[in-house]
Amino acid sequence: AVVSTQSGYYGRDLSDFSSFSTKYLDVIMELTANQEHVLVEALINNLEKTDNTLDQTSRYILQRLTYKDCSSTYETVYQRLFEKLAELENPTTEDFRLVVRALQQYNKAQKEIKDSMSNAALPNLFLDFQQLNNINDLDELTTFLIESPMVKNSYIFFDSVFNWLCEKRIDNNTPFVSIRDEFIEKFAHTMQSRGWKPLEIVYMKQKNRLYLGGLIDKIQRKASMVSENCSNGISSISEYSPEELFARDHDIKFKFKQGSITNCSKEGDCGFILRVTAATGKDDGTFNI
Repeated sequence: AVVSTQSGYYGRDLSDFSSFSTKYLDVIMELTANQEHVLVEALINNLEKTDNTLDQTSRYILQRLTYKDCSSTYETVYQRLFEKLAELENPTTEDFRLVVRALQQYNKAQKEIKDSMSNAALPNLFLDFQQLNNINDLDELTTFLIESPMVKNSYIFFDSVFNWLCEKRIDNNTPFVSIRDEFIEKFAHTMQSRGWKPLEIVYMKQKNRLYLGGLIDKIQRKASMVSENCSNGISSISEYSPEELFARDHDIKFKFKQGSITNCSKEGDCGFILRVTAATGKDDGTFNI
């Protein structure tokens, strides 16, 4: 059998992979690394052919799934897989552990995708940043951010680019555009000329995704743009989703205690409050903190 790199051939070549050697399966998995849903479809077909039992080939593949494709586009494919796994006839203890582990990995991948989307959505709630959706060129985006009065520090600039790349991405593994050195130089020059503080590496690393097109990797290689410092996070008394945070008028209380503050008798006596005026969704100019 010949495994084509065109997704249309995968289904035909993988219609019966029960007799494939592990070496051949490794080749197939490498070729389908960026289209794992095709492999999952083949796994579902194999489960149907084996009357909902896990043969050695199915086990081998299930152990090696990465769930990179489990975004909304192919989420139903993975759901069908777990529905099939739930129908296993007389599963062994090994089968049960394998399925539980697979479900845990899937749930973790889902959470990472949702977290990245939630983080990326925040800048669009600000008035001027609504225009980002209409920009389809990196040079145009750069000019807009440099000229925008809303971009007052390196983090707003970075998060805006992050948000734009997230919204425009082809899929979770394929960027809309690759970041060029010229963009990094313009960003660095803007930071230097305006006296902006460098970006903390820890802050950026938690946002690193394949669809960013090398944004974070290139910034990290520019010494003047980054800092090894790590800010101490201050947690609110509750956790909020973007919808909960911005969709209603309310106060969000943060509390902390620092050694330099001597007039606090206990943690919680010191802190600050964010008073939020909700965004209506129709006129983002109503949003305020």
